[in-house]
Amino acid sequence: MPNLNERPQERGENHNRVETRTHKRIDADRSPERTMETSKDAERIVIDFFNKYFRDVIKVRPASYLRDAESMMTATAHNIGVIADYTDREPAMLMEITTAKDVTDSIKQLKDHPSIKLHEGKKYEPSVPKIMIRLEPEAVDEFMGDYNFEKHPKLEQRILEDTIASLKFDLIKTRNYAEMRQIQYLLDVFSGQKDKLH
Repeated sequence: MPNLNERPQERGENHNRVETRTHKRIDADRSPERTMETSKDAERIVIDFFNKYFRDVIKVRPASYLRDAESMMTATAHNIGVIADYTDREPAMLMEITTAKDVTDSIKQLKDHPSIKLHEGKKYEPSVPKIMIRLEPEAVDEFMGDYNFEKHPKLEQRILEDTIASLKFDLIKTRNYAEMRQIQYLLDVFSGQKDKLH
């Protein structure tokens, strides 16, 4: 409980000092190996989330399952770690899942490339919307200690909110009617589920 006898400014200063020390300790505890492990955990969480709630619409998998070199190179270049396919195996979304504190570069890349062709040489292949989902590393660690979506509604909401926000941005940017229809379809599916989550 905060000390109510402190002046508001003092309470704010003390809170900031505690928060700064806490963040420094958390960052110091995260070695490059631990950071990579948390990132992989975040991807696994997102994959399992979509496959739990939306398996009748999409199938989500690691990008490492891509089988041809060109699409793998494209995914790597755009930091795509997760891919969602429709049930007919056509790609639905390309996802960058990050736990980074600073997502400036990721946001810039999303703005520059809101949709991506996995095969640049195929002129008539539709572009696939790119999604960026950022999860707090502490939330990921907490979830991994108790792997149960029902007990982590804020994490579920974060995944959906970031997905919907990315799709809305993609919708504004595209002028391709077929792409617009597909994005709107996904928006309808995810928006309809958002209010049903815990």
